[in-house]
Amino acid sequence: MDKEQTPASSKLKAFVDLARQYPPLPLAVVNAEETHVLQGTMEARAEGLVAPVLIGNADAIRRLCQQLGFELDGIPMLDSRSEAEAVQLGIDQVLRGKVSALAKGWIHTDALMRPVLAALRTGQRISHVFVAELPSYPKPLFITDAA
Repeated sequence: MDKEQTPASSKLKAFVDLARQYPPLPLAVVNAEETHVLQGTMEARAEGLVAPVLIGNADAIRRLCQQLGFELDGIPMLDSRSEAEAVQLGIDQVLRGKVSALAKGWIHTDALMRPVLAALRTGQRISHVFVAELPSYPKPLFITDAA
């Protein structure tokens, strides 16, 4: 990766090291045209954790990647002109087996999750987890179903 990566603590680095034992996760990033979204995606790609498909305004994504110094070689990109179209393209990638996961880019959670749940709900529980490290707490903190 061309840009400085976020420093990982030894505790969180252990999780990254475990994840590296597996092939990169095919991941659709919905509405990818935002600095932090692209930085996180490209850092995860550089670590060998994800094989991203960037979805959103392709011109904006290219411009931003150029400004940030990220190479797009070998990264599929799907152009969309609206949030709704970006979400649908992400859902289509899942339904066609092109990706195994969706990542929320620069989009409100409800704008992503309503159509995702309508299209992909299988009757099984769906959830998420957030991992945080706090200086005042001795272990990584896992937060799930926070909404």
